[in-house]
Amino acid sequence: MRTRFGSVLLPVLLLAATASAHSCSGDTGGAVLHIHNASDIPLGIAPVDEPRFTMEASARRTLSLNDEPDGCTDWQVKALTAEGTIVATTGPPVCDGDQWEITQEDVDAAVAGE
Repeated sequence: MRTRFGSVLLPVLLLAATASAHSCSGDTGGAVLHIHNASDIPLGIAPVDEPRFTMEASARRTLSLNDEPDGCTDWQVKALTAEGTIVATTGPPVCDGDQWEITQEDVDAAVAGE
């Protein structure tokens, strides 16, 4: 009985861990923008006006896009410091599979220009 319980429990735990990791990335299986915060600070990511989520320094994440027929949206996505300084933007449009990297140089230039 122990072996059978363990053999059922392990796949359930693995499935739960996989689902949790999948939902944390922001990827829902549809069109996504791949983001890499290559800076040394956390940044807010704002697809419209307000930050949707914060990315830690050196983190990678995906942002789910609208379900447009061509896989693109008219969004301009912004990366912001905790103080609200826009350090980088991408789009419009933003399309499925696009790659966006925000660098420390982007942060330094934006902060210096304040």
